Amino acid sequence: MAISTTSLFTQVLSTTTFIIDGSMGLRSASFVLISGVGSFKGSKPIGGTLSQSIPLVIGQSVTISADGVDSLDTLELDCSGGGVIHLIAKQ
Repeated sequence: MAISTTSLFTQVLSTTTFIIDGSMGLRSASFVLISGVGSFKGSKPIGGTLSQSIPLVIGQSVTISADGVDSLDTLELDCSGGGVIHLIAKQ
């Protein structure tokens, strides 16, 4: 039986906006607000309703995963208002 490997991406985001898009090939992402203010937002409209930003709470992690072999597409992490977010993502 062959052993498969998983690649991880880690990043400290500070007072910036970071966008995960489909070209990155990420299957899941976990992030946590360390300090300040931060939020996350998808881009998929449902019917005529657009996605809205959801505020992050300091110390409360969020994990988002794609189904099967799909990858995440257009997820915006925003801490441009003076926050720090730690991000760990998996291909």
